[in-house]
Amino acid sequence: MSRKRTRFSKSGLKLKM
Repeated sequence: MSRKRTRFSKSGLKLKM
């Protein structure tokens, strides 16, 4: 899960929400 978090960073968090 650590590798996916680095790829998503802050941009991924907005897409997931």
